[in-house]
Amino acid sequence: MNGNKVVTFLQDICHREDPTRPVTMGIDRIENALDNNFVSAVDIPDFNYKPAWYEKANTRLPPGFILGTETASTLSSRGVYKFPVVFYKNKVYDDNQSSSYDFEFCTWSQIPDDEFVKQDDLQYVLGELYGQGLIIWVSPLYMTKSGHHTVLILESLISPVCQKTGITSYPSAELFVNGRSMGKQVKNNGSSTSRYCLMWTDVKYKPGTIKVVAYDQSGKPVAQVWNHFSCHI
Repeated sequence: MNGNKVVTFLQDICHREDPTRPVTMGIDRIENALDNNFVSAVDIPDFNYKPAWYEKANTRLPPGFILGTETASTLSSRGVYKFPVVFYKNKVYDDNQSSSYDFEFCTWSQIPDDEFVKQDDLQYVLGELYGQGLIIWVSPLYMTKSGHHTVLILESLISPVCQKTGITSYPSAELFVNGRSMGKQVKNNGSSTSRYCLMWTDVKYKPGTIKVVAYDQSGKPVAQVWNHFSCHI
């Protein structure tokens, strides 16, 4: 069956039922979809886990927008800290867990920061849809109770040393653990992660309170957030 005819048939149904809304769909075989012009049949071209393809695809598509219909698929187990903290693709550990730092990803995907860069820098990319849900109780992967792809992970373990990551719209921030400063971190464009995140890599676990103070361009403290932890930070 001709895929272009099928998608046009289905899109016509959507237009008939609601002519005010454009039609899109999730496409994971991006190169094939470009070669056979399948992706051009929908109102808004859209790709799953392919931010590195956005610029190339844009040169082969009619003028318009591109949408990320499934993005990231980063792997993480809450409270499980693997050292050293490095990027891994499709990493498998003996304990069947993944590191909690959001630096590990699947063969078909990438860390969310890579998607953020393309969303910010390419004006024709109009947004992204997170396709894995918030909590997946039944995992698609063998021997896991809940999915490692989700925003909220159900497992919880304790580590004596951990990396803390702060996400803020301000250029710098300072981390405090029980009132003691762990130092100030400043954003930079050296990598996709340092562009969006501030990281303290050697924070020792202590029950108590952690606080992050954000600073503006002039170095003035402008915002802070804190939380109290009795079991893990």
